[in-house]
Amino acid sequence: MTRGFDDRDAMTEEELASIRQRCEKATSGPWISYIEGRDHSGGSNFIMTGNGNKRGEDIELTGATNSDQDFIAHARQDIPRLLAEVERLRKHLPKKMSKSRCTKPTAKEAMLNFEFLPCRSSDQAS
Repeated sequence: MTRGFDDRDAMTEEELASIRQRCEKATSGPWISYIEGRDHSGGSNFIMTGNGNKRGEDIELTGATNSDQDFIAHARQDIPRLLAEVERLRKHLPKKMSKSRCTKPTAKEAMLNFEFLPCRSSDQAS
């Protein structure tokens, strides 16, 4: 049985920065998965990197399923978009919430039915 997401799972700014840095260091996109028999005939499966005059080296994987290859290729486009979405959503968090991960709603916020991250016992004041 898997446990649900809680505030201990929230990513730190440092973790997000590390993910962003790995994306920036990777070969430029877009990455497109080509599966032999599905997307082309003859040759092997590969991931095409870049396009036009910014085309990079093809990536060939060993031991990957077609689904693995599709996932890896899509990650090049998906991860930067996810990072941008996290950044956009965090801008909408109340300032005290985005800093402490543990907040209690004001009366007005509670009336407006805002959702808040649960407090861990170690975060609560004694």
